[in-house]
This record gives sequence, structure tokens and C-alpha cells, in this order.
Amino acid sequence: MNPLDLAQALDDLNVMGALESLIRRDKFTWGPKPVKCRDPLAAGALVWRRGSGYHGYKTLTLIGVWAMSGVKDKDDEDDEDVIHIVIGVKYAAYNAPFFDAEAYHTIIKRDFVTYYDVDGAPPPPENQRAAFVYDRAQRLEQRKQVIAALRACIE
Repeated sequence: MNPLDLAQALDDLNVMGALESLIRRDKFTWGPKPVKCRDPLAAGALVWRRGSGYHGYKTLTLIGVWAMSGVKDKDDEDDEDVIHIVIGVKYAAYNAPFFDAEAYHTIIKRDFVTYYDVDGAPPPPENQRAAFVYDRAQRLEQRKQVIAALRACIE
């Protein structure tokens, strides 16, 4: 499957718009940012959120939507033509050698890769809030599923 097909599925589901609506509600949430992964082949978009308080920087929460290809189905066969949508949460620990609050609070608003080592892979199954097979004909109904799952992630 072409990675552009995955990105088109995310666009059809208005994932960036749904994620932008999340960041308007919370002063500790930034983004959205597109991400990609090679194994499994996936494209996604996510927002990042730090905890409140002085030590809130220690764990970053990433909330996102991923479109994946080549996911094994019930018959243990790869289905390259089917796009699977996953909505979920990932966590990342702070990994810089020291904490400089002024620099951190400036940089974290733009990106998180300076302070957190995170790949673009979808979250593990235990952190997935919703998963479904993308159907272009049902994209308007699936947009509602995406919004509901993202709201569940942030609450």
C-alpha cells in the first residue's frame, strides 16, 4: 500500500481538525503533528500533553490517530488493501540529561523530540481506545467515532 493512501484516509476522517479541537481545551496540550512509521507501515497525527505541576514534564502523553496497512487479520494473513484506523495513547519518559525549565517551556510548544524519544508507531493494544477498518463510504460516520475516541483519551 502507498503511504499516501494512509495519509488520505486520515485526511478523509479530518484527523487534524479533530486533534486541533483537543488542544483548544487544554493549556498543557500542543500539536497536532504528523508522524510516520515503517514497521508496521503507518501514518498518524498526534498531540502531546504534559502533566501539570513542576514535575509534570517527566511523562509526556501522546494522543493520536494512526492509519495502518498490513495488519494481520483473524486468519493470520496480511491484508495490504485494508486500512486500519487506531486511536490511542502513548507515554514517553523525559530523556534529556537535565531540566532547563525556560528552554523546555519554549521548545515543547513546537515539538517534543528534543526531550522525549518517541517513534511514530501506533500505541500498543492495551492503550488503544478505538480501532476500526477505514471505509471511505462511511467516512462521515467514522469521523464521529474518531472524535468520540479522542475525547475519551483526554478525559
